[in-house]
Amino acid sequence: MLRLAALLLALLLPLGSASASMPRSVKHEPPPIVIDQVELDALARVAYCEARGEGMLGMRAVAHVAINRVEDGRWRDDLVGVLSQRAQFTCWTMLDRIRYQGDAWDTAQREALLALLGRSADPTGGATHYHADYVNPRWNRRLPRLATIGRHIFYA
Repeated sequence: MLRLAALLLALLLPLGSASASMPRSVKHEPPPIVIDQVELDALARVAYCEARGEGMLGMRAVAHVAINRVEDGRWRDDLVGVLSQRAQFTCWTMLDRIRYQGDAWDTAQREALLALLGRSADPTGGATHYHADYVNPRWNRRLPRLATIGRHIFYA
């Protein structure tokens, strides 16, 4: 948890912001960014579970698909609701049985946080659907293909 807090602090403070020479009269500070810890944890777990073998870009892509769904309006309007919707993210039912560890877990947490903060580019180009390249779901024939990242194919 301390590593996540340090990462969040490092992301939110611009370079040189801790300088003693910064004027105290600055009145135009941006509002604080509030990140829901439950949503952050759920997004990181799903990104890790679905794409830990795909590296940073694959985990970033999965995180963006979930966020794209929240913003799209055809799914629930909350992230945990989108992630837990029946038959959408294959690994949702296994999240409690997975051991979250190592560099891949650190990457999943970082990518989830950056995506929630709006500080990472969406590598899928706005995708709301994806599947692994070893399956061929019926729905993929009616959606435009946007990207292939690792073993995942992304659609809008």
